[in-house]
Amino acid sequence: MPGFEKSFVLDTASQLGTRASRRLIGEHVVTEKDVRSGIVFEDTIAMIPPFKEKTPTKAVPYRSLVPIKVEDLIVAGRCFASDPFANDLMNLIPYCVAMGEAAGTAAAIALKDGVQPRKVDIKKVQKKLVEQGVWLPKEVRR
Repeated sequence: MPGFEKSFVLDTASQLGTRASRRLIGEHVVTEKDVRSGIVFEDTIAMIPPFKEKTPTKAVPYRSLVPIKVEDLIVAGRCFASDPFANDLMNLIPYCVAMGEAAGTAAAIALKDGVQPRKVDIKKVQKKLVEQGVWLPKEVRR
């Protein structure tokens, strides 16, 4: 390219990463409408703080971690059921970690109660998450 004849590559990324990947078809697909509305789902298991003052807090419903057809599976991270808009905002590491904690907690409760992950008592999961220090809104802590 003209003007760059003497340039050279000094460094490249040490790891290759992607912003998005394949996503689950879950019992609920988090959409742009969900994200923009600030809806708090009855089965909320993680909250994402607003990025700007005038944007709402975003909720992650447990159903977005549970596949429609596959049993004995809970997902966490950027593969959660979401449209491209929601996934782009909600697949950052801290939020993936929050989904992972919720998925692990739900799996332990499902195993202890002898039920499939999709049938886990979400109130037990939410109560345990709060006991573990997870902040959940008052609407789901009741």
